[in-house]
Amino acid sequence: MARDFVITAKTPAEMSAERRTRRRHIPAYLILIAWASVTVFIFVWLLMTSFKTNPEVFGSPWAFPTTPLEAGSANYGKAWNVSKMGIYFGNSVLVTTISVLLVVAVSAPASYALTRIQFPGNGLLSYYFVAGMGLPLQLIMIPLFVFLAQF
Repeated sequence: MARDFVITAKTPAEMSAERRTRRRHIPAYLILIAWASVTVFIFVWLLMTSFKTNPEVFGSPWAFPTTPLEAGSANYGKAWNVSKMGIYFGNSVLVTTISVLLVVAVSAPASYALTRIQFPGNGLLSYYFVAGMGLPLQLIMIPLFVFLAQF
């Protein structure tokens, strides 16, 4: 069975409404472009600084590195070996892997039960979980520490 596709031209009113909608989004796009530019600038600056020697960093923080290859390899080698970043990286991978596996193992059945099984308080419990996702952990870490320290 063949399908017939009909291409219809937009009316001038539809085109005008589309233009108005696009114009409404311009401030949001400008804010997003500014935010992305600042983020990219900071990332490039940090990457550039990582290839500098200590005197270059403190002497001229905005200048390009003079010996990027030697200083960069020395900086990254020192960070990896002297500061034991390899061990810390391995610990982070291990903890993250175990955490993700446990969260998926617990949350998958819980989410299935919350969506498929109707019980009293189902909606309230769902809203409680959504509110918990909206609150970042860093926001409650210090009050929680103070509370537990006083406890």
